[in-house]
Amino acid sequence: MPAVLGFSVFLYHNAHPDINVDNSLVSPVYTLFVVIWGVLFVKSWDRRSSSLVCDWGINAVKWRREVRPGYIGVKRISPVTGLPERYFPPYERLFRYCISGCVTFFLLVLAFSVMVVSLNLQGYIHKFSYSKNYLLYPSIAWLCEEGQYFDPSGNGPMPFVLLYIPVILHVIIIQVLNRIYQVVAIKLTEWENHRSPTQHENALYVKRFFFEAFDCYIALFYLAFIENDIVLLRRELVSLYTVDSLRRLATETLIPHLTRKASRRISKKDNTGCSERIDKDYDKGEYEQFDDYLEMIIQIGYVTLFAGAFPLAAPLSVVCNVLEMYSDVFKLTYITRRPVVHRISSIGVWSLLVKGIILMSVFTNLYIFCFTSEQLMNYAPSLFTVIPLDAEEALHSGSDHVHVIADGAGMTVAATMMSLEHIVLLLVAIIWITVPESTSVVEDELARREYVKFLQSHGASAVTGVSLVDSMSEPR
Repeated sequence: MPAVLGFSVFLYHNAHPDINVDNSLVSPVYTLFVVIWGVLFVKSWDRRSSSLVCDWGINAVKWRREVRPGYIGVKRISPVTGLPERYFPPYERLFRYCISGCVTFFLLVLAFSVMVVSLNLQGYIHKFSYSKNYLLYPSIAWLCEEGQYFDPSGNGPMPFVLLYIPVILHVIIIQVLNRIYQVVAIKLTEWENHRSPTQHENALYVKRFFFEAFDCYIALFYLAFIENDIVLLRRELVSLYTVDSLRRLATETLIPHLTRKASRRISKKDNTGCSERIDKDYDKGEYEQFDDYLEMIIQIGYVTLFAGAFPLAAPLSVVCNVLEMYSDVFKLTYITRRPVVHRISSIGVWSLLVKGIILMSVFTNLYIFCFTSEQLMNYAPSLFTVIPLDAEEALHSGSDHVHVIADGAGMTVAATMMSLEHIVLLLVAIIWITVPESTSVVEDELARREYVKFLQSHGASAVTGVSLVDSMSEPR
């Protein structure tokens, strides 16, 4: 549904050249729909997950406290089982959390510096920017001035080639930083000494997700909430989305496949039959589910966090996901070894991350509606004042004018945003509470299984007693 509606909004904007994402009256409606769809999507996923868990019998697992092989600690008597166990003090793990946070923060500062350089090269940070005093670097910003190599208006040499160089370099450097942090995160998580494999994986996934999500979204957040320019935000969304989609296709399938074929030609193995098949499977890389999960979560962020600025993200995501399915089939068949199957009852921490993104989309889209774009101004023009820009300033901006809050209307605009926020959050809460996480069929099936267990453990005499109590409690 978001893909169909988003494509309809895109066609509507193309049919009316004077209307864009900045001043569109239909974009807020689409944004509200996407937010509500996000909540319903999460609830439907929970219901589908509960149905699969019930069908596969995964919820009928025995209680156990699995200990990770690398877990270390002092010996003590378990207060639960009364048996000897290894124990690691929580305060010592908290200290290690702080060290991990400091290391991660340092690398995030490095990623932020890369983003600043990229925005300078793309002309998003210029002498008219709000952050010009501390983020503008004239030694590299001149490359995107009019007529220069990276001129965003397309007046430089080879505009269809050089114009995308800063974005491509940004994506490549970010990929390098992600790979570096992947190694660092594994070391830090191992050092934090988590007891169970699930806790270890969740800690690792959360670290990597927040680092890579920061890399993907920080430039978009800067343009949306610092520069308050929805046109530049949309331009950066299109560039990042396109380059990142091509990057995934190349790094996940094409490059690994060509690399593996080249390495096998160099090795010149003469094995035949079963031995050759074993060698081929052994040479394949290990499947890592993190990358596939991360791609979907980041994509949900593109669709929901900036729905008002990029309605075409939803239909493009459908197309990319179709290609991604064939790409994953190719990857699982020819690139990686067959993954090991684990019986789990949910997707774990990824579900919480999706819910966090959906909740955050309420605030990001409301800010875009009220301040970044002119969408609120179209409904309440008396609250804003339009200031025209001169030719030089308009060249660096996404428009020839800016809108500011009118004198004395600041409290009204803030109250409007807070009122809309409370209304949307109330609507989200109503949907969240009224829609159950499992269907009635699943609830009945789980109750039936509990009843069968009761029969097996207590026998027919207990059933007779229960029936007698039920019959006595019924009104006559």
